[in-house]
Amino acid sequence: RDVAIIGGGSAGTYATFSLLSKNTSVILFERKSRLGGHTETYHDTVTGSTYDIGVYLFHDQPHVHKYLARFGLKLANWSPDQLETKYADFRTGVPVPGPTFAPNQTEIGAALGRYAAQLAKYPRLADGWYVGNPVPEDLLLSTREWVEKYDLHAAVPLFWSFSDVAGLLDLPALYLLKYLSPELLEGMASGKIVTTEKRDNSELYEKATEELKKGGNVFLNADIRKVKRDVKERGRLAEYPVEISIVGKDGKRTTVRAKKVLIAAPPKLKNIEGWLDVTKDEKNLFKSFKSVDYHTGLLRNSGIPAGININNVGLDTPYSLPAVPGVYAFGDTRIPGITSFRYGSISSLSEETVKSDVELTLSKLRRNGVFNPYDPGAIRPEFVMYSNHSPFTLHVKASLIRDGFYDKLYGLQGKRNTFWSGAAFAGEDSSDIWKFTEGLMPEVVKSL
Repeated sequence: RDVAIIGGGSAGTYATFSLLSKNTSVILFERKSRLGGHTETYHDTVTGSTYDIGVYLFHDQPHVHKYLARFGLKLANWSPDQLETKYADFRTGVPVPGPTFAPNQTEIGAALGRYAAQLAKYPRLADGWYVGNPVPEDLLLSTREWVEKYDLHAAVPLFWSFSDVAGLLDLPALYLLKYLSPELLEGMASGKIVTTEKRDNSELYEKATEELKKGGNVFLNADIRKVKRDVKERGRLAEYPVEISIVGKDGKRTTVRAKKVLIAAPPKLKNIEGWLDVTKDEKNLFKSFKSVDYHTGLLRNSGIPAGININNVGLDTPYSLPAVPGVYAFGDTRIPGITSFRYGSISSLSEETVKSDVELTLSKLRRNGVFNPYDPGAIRPEFVMYSNHSPFTLHVKASLIRDGFYDKLYGLQGKRNTFWSGAAFAGEDSSDIWKFTEGLMPEVVKSL
């Protein structure tokens, strides 16, 4: 093939179709049984309803509409359901009237205006981690310090609600400015944030999979064992110097050769050094990435009545943000008997630990009367869907950003017949990932 792509999430799937449209031969490898990465959707067999537990919105931009229209999908404006909201500090389960930090809409609006003025200083962040050289000192402040400097306190709960990033206040301000982009800010102001018309974002990847299977362009359940990127023949670099060894679901080993490889998997060193022939430069960069945990899922028989959301607010935390590790919120899904949850942690936690904490939190809330009176004989909640979206929000410390980390990261493009895309290169947002990936494609095609 001309290009082999590793990782069938947002970036890898988009890149596959973009390259195919440019008369390039492509093979896409994905370790899971499905494409889509963080895009996951529950399909209720009783009602036929759907609920997105991962990626649930997109920017209302031409490239987003064009990509989804490619698969016959229509977009509609997204807005949160207007439901009754209850509050509690989930550490104890004790109900509270609401957040102790509760700015009014006028204060929030003024803070967002000040935020927009600061964001306008960095227009290139809309295209990637283009921070300039030298890097502005404001971007290196912790989010906590930066918020203080520009009096953005009133907007912090809103910032956090659109990121779901554990420990957001301690990350360099760069990450807040990247994730709460001009497009998202404009969408919040205008109400033009979109999702698929059916509220089934996984349909994009189901249609993509179907089409790629017909052309023999996708390999699911691909256990990648080894990637060599500079195979030689007769003492010279081979015409197809990339060699990828894969073991499929059936246990059979397959070897594929390509001219170039595009890696769209999270580049944390522990994730890739087992199969990729990592260079010294790559190792020095990828070992610096840190991440947080983010888990989502759906429960049956939670005991929470229909039409109610329960939000976690810290009684003694800055801006009343949820203490972590912990459940951020339980939410109504509009599907009878099904409750959603979101969970965050700064450190890595196992599925067993998260599920146990979710159950314990429900028990505390029930016992303290936040919802139905506590019933010692209550049936244990059933996890009908669970997803670990980790590693989430890859980031590095401020000193590395100052020393040109992102320039060095982008400097890897094209070296050793390799290109890179995904959240670590474009930001934790599908709309941004597609834009970045499309911008990379001419460089990939030119290199063939």
